[in-house]
Amino acid sequence: MPIATILDYLSGNSGLTEEKIYQSITVEGQRYIVLSGSTQEENIFGAAPRYSIDGKELKTFEDKAGILVVRKGKAGSTSFIKEGKYMINDDAYILYLKAQLRYEISLKWLMIQYRDIFYEYASSSDNGTWNMTRFSENVKIDIPLYDEQIELVRKHENLERIENQLRKIRSKFELLLTKQIVASSHQCPSLYPIIFHSFFIGYG
Repeated sequence: MPIATILDYLSGNSGLTEEKIYQSITVEGQRYIVLSGSTQEENIFGAAPRYSIDGKELKTFEDKAGILVVRKGKAGSTSFIKEGKYMINDDAYILYLKAQLRYEISLKWLMIQYRDIFYEYASSSDNGTWNMTRFSENVKIDIPLYDEQIELVRKHENLERIENQLRKIRSKFELLLTKQIVASSHQCPSLYPIIFHSFFIGYG
């Protein structure tokens, strides 16, 4: 099924910079989470009210789930956004399900299952860009039963939880080992450079 018959998209707000967000602090009204393709922590760029920049009212995305697709930078990378109130700057798109689809589709399943396809429509340069037009015109997908989609999402979420737990365990282990290295260096300062170098070579 052509992806263009399944997904609609919202393009970013040009000119929605950190400076503009800061300047909007005194503007009253409902605050919207600003998402960006260039930020690392869950793509949150700040919060701003609905107002105008250079005479254009900012576009918003409200009360439905979406897929945030990075347009510039780490082009083609995706993240799932839950229902809420959002804006995006010009570094990203939000993709969302069209109304009245013939098939029941999990948006999160689509993002997980076709993650590699999103990357295929990004340029290969270090500061690449993602081509929404070519993606919409060329991508076709197969849609399994909804129960199968949800099962894939469940397995993926379980895997993510395990990976997060392993990262936390490794961080705690490295912190503990670093403390042990420091303690050992106090007892025998001449060994500190050797231990420290061996530790980071082992984890490099």
